[in-house]
Amino acid sequence: GNDTCYYTYNQLPVELISFYGYISEETIVFQWLTAWEINNNKFQIEELTDYEWTLVGEVKGVGNCNNVTRYTYRTVIEDVGIKYYRLKQIDFNGDYYYSDIIAIENRQIEKAKYIYIKAFENVWMKKSKN
Repeated sequence: GNDTCYYTYNQLPVELISFYGYISEETIVFQWLTAWEINNNKFQIEELTDYEWTLVGEVKGVGNCNNVTRYTYRTVIEDVGIKYYRLKQIDFNGDYYYSDIIAIENRQIEKAKYIYIKAFENVWMKKSKN
């Protein structure tokens, strides 16, 4: 267990400080910070593909924590162009929330350069489970 994390009552299950992505060689690196977490099962990174959101990968959440937690996820770049991503946070009870969307542009596969990131305030769009 993590001694720096303990249960606390707050309005939202997770306070997201930032979520951004950048290109490093042939990979996209996603990083995000949470200020606290309550009942947080996991995060999923989704990519907009053909007008539908598809799963890129998932990272286990801390669960309950009142300290800042940093997360990192890497994925291989498959082609050039602008890609759109969002972060999905899923509680243990099945409720989930989406972050704002970020855009990442890759201009060339061989020597990809960082182009654009967008950080955002703590805004989750509530989505109830089906």
